[in-house]
Amino acid sequence: MCYLTFSKAKLIVLLVIILFNMNILMFAQPASVPFHTVEYSIKTDIYDGHQEKIYPELMWQDTIKITDAPWVRVRFGKVNLGKDSYLQINSLKDSSTQHINSKILMEWYNYSAYFNGDLLEIKLFVGPLDRGIFCEITEIIVGDYQNEAVVIESICGTEDDRVRSYDPAVGRLLTSQLSIYRLYWMDCL
Repeated sequence: MCYLTFSKAKLIVLLVIILFNMNILMFAQPASVPFHTVEYSIKTDIYDGHQEKIYPELMWQDTIKITDAPWVRVRFGKVNLGKDSYLQINSLKDSSTQHINSKILMEWYNYSAYFNGDLLEIKLFVGPLDRGIFCEITEIIVGDYQNEAVVIESICGTEDDRVRSYDPAVGRLLTSQLSIYRLYWMDCL
């Protein structure tokens, strides 16, 4: 007679689920999205905020152009954004914007979001009490077209009706361009 404790039963169920999913995933792996890296060197001056100001002030801006890129992503080198300073990155193709402060830069491992198009505008805003603020860009990750004859502008047809989600269980996989969902099934065992 075999007696399993409750924790052993959980372990067996977990192992069976993992092994089953690994088998499915081995056959369902999509091709990775092609890209290459371009060395890119931009260093801002070092800025101090103006104490008489109330809000962060625009101190520097530049444009990054990578000819004929379907998408780009920025990798930052050394950066000091202090407490109230931030970077603003705008795609000039579709006006997508990302604001990056010290916390977000750390969470994104010194990378920006992915931006459509080949032209970005980057701005550095310096907080009134911040000192020694600067930014360095070291490289650009550049998407490659998979087939020169077919350029897909959208996966949603002519009208993009997706709804922004702030659910931490939902994400986007770069290798498949599909949504993924993090399931909390372990809480049910």
